[in-house]
Amino acid sequence: MPPSLLQRLPLPLWPPPAATAAPAASARCPFCSSDEDVEHLFLRYTGVATIWHAFGLDEQQIASLPQLEGVWDIPPPGQPATPRVWHTILLAVMWNIWKRRNNKVFNSVDDPASLVLQRCASDIDLCSHRCKNAESKQQLRNWASYLYVIIS
Repeated sequence: MPPSLLQRLPLPLWPPPAATAAPAASARCPFCSSDEDVEHLFLRYTGVATIWHAFGLDEQQIASLPQLEGVWDIPPPGQPATPRVWHTILLAVMWNIWKRRNNKVFNSVDDPASLVLQRCASDIDLCSHRCKNAESKQQLRNWASYLYVIIS
């Protein structure tokens, strides 16, 4: 850059002013003000039980993190699914619970469970389009269709 141009630039250019403010460090749940940890995030958040119920899981099956981890190894309740499909579904659920939390933290928007389920269905449907195995593709589509039906 020519020296004359550098003299006209407002400095400092980096970091931008918005980036200098540190985010509030809080270990409080944005929904209920309890201590937030992984177990609280995926099992205790307001409305999260409704989300898990849609996948045939109740509070006794997922009362703790070790039990939630165990869900990865059991056949899915309700709709049939291969282990790989079931893992994809569980990832979609957890990803959308995480996005729900972030939407509350960063945008002050409290997404209802029905919207989280709609997003799960959309993500599962999207995964079906990338799936090469016909059986897995159909299982993913069936789960997405099932979710669309229960939220409508």
